[in-house]
Parts: sequence; structure tokens; C-alpha cells
Amino acid sequence: MKPLHPVFIVAVVLTLSACQQAPPPQQSLWKGTLELPDQKQLPFLLYLDLQQPAPSAYFLNGTEKTPIPEVYANGDSVTFVFSEYAAAMKGIWSKGTLQGEFLRFRKDTVANKFAATPFTP
Repeated sequence: MKPLHPVFIVAVVLTLSACQQAPPPQQSLWKGTLELPDQKQLPFLLYLDLQQPAPSAYFLNGTEKTPIPEVYANGDSVTFVFSEYAAAMKGIWSKGTLQGEFLRFRKDTVANKFAATPFTP
């Protein structure tokens, strides 16, 4: 068997590394929407800090900052937990967007889709 040419090996490595997506920004403003019944959209703005050991976030409404009590980041997944409301937002980072569901845990759990992207005012 003939050995592979070094240029071929470099080309394969560069191609594979280009296919991997960039991680989400570690500290950024995010602009998103939550889908509600009847095709209504609820816009939201949040600040997300994914730096370890304790990721944090808060919603922004004008100058008001509402902390998100529990934030968990693992690879391309981000979860926001609102224990006092029996709710959570679970999203996956893909192609520059955090997409997922807002879940209200009740007898009949309700799930609404959301999407958010990094935002520079």
C-alpha cells in the first residue's frame, strides 16, 4: 500500500476542522423570540455569560435586569431553570443560533419553541 501524500493529509485535516462549528460566545447579549399560541411571538433580550465554573444570565427589559436563577452549559447545550415557576428553557447551539423549547411543567406540560442569536446593539 502506497503511503498518503502529506499535502493530502493536511487538506483532510483542514477540511474536517472547518466543518466543526464555532462555540457560542462566552459573554454576549442575545436577542430572541418565544413562540406563543396563535402564531404570536414574544421577543426577549438576555445577557449570557457561559464562563465556567458558574454560567450566569439575566433578562433585560430596558434598564431592568432580571436574573435567571440557574444556568447550565454543557458543550452545545444551554439550560435555564426557573424552579420557582416550574419551568425551564433548553436550547442547542447550532449554526449561530440557540434553538430549543421553553417548558412549563404542569399536569399537562406546555412546550413553546424559542430561538436566540448573539446580538450587538
